[in-house]
Amino acid sequence: GLDTLDQKLQNACMHCDKQWKEHAAATEQKEAALEQMVANASTHIESQLHGVMEDMHARMTAALQHAENKWMEINAAVRIDRTVQAVTQHASDEQGQQRWQQQQQQPAALDGDAQADGDSPDMPLCDDGGDGN
Repeated sequence: GLDTLDQKLQNACMHCDKQWKEHAAATEQKEAALEQMVANASTHIESQLHGVMEDMHARMTAALQHAENKWMEINAAVRIDRTVQAVTQHASDEQGQQRWQQQQQQPAALDGDAQADGDSPDMPLCDDGGDGN
């Protein structure tokens, strides 16, 4: 009886050992498959993230370029406007200075005549048809 019992125990141990090895091998396969899935997912996420970042960079670059172009347009318009204002002011100042010089050279009697023509010392010279100017 002891030999039979010993044989049964040995068979049970071998069966248990075999089951354990099969379970361990299956677990290793599952772990390897899981690791591969994680690696694939990681690669996919990195690829997607890289694409999104490249897209964002391109959009930001385009937006920055657009803003820079608009700034240059506005800056140019402001410079043109200031130049026009300066030229207009200079011309106005020059006309005022010319009128003042003319008034200083004209006798007092002609000053009333100039006002009758429609020219006034307060206004810049203009062609009103009254005196040929």
